[in-house]
Amino acid sequence: MLPAWVKTICVDINPSVVTKLADRGSAQTIGIVTDVRLFLHLFSDRLCK
Repeated sequence: MLPAWVKTICVDINPSVVTKLADRGSAQTIGIVTDVRLFLHLFSDRLCK
């Protein structure tokens, strides 16, 4: 359990996972439908610059 002020990001290749999260009313969560490996690679590149 996380407090409501904690922001979380859900990255999954399966759209139903992100949809389930949105249907449950997780307002502090952002859902991204993409390949996790690609997302982490691009994310780390941006952080290191």
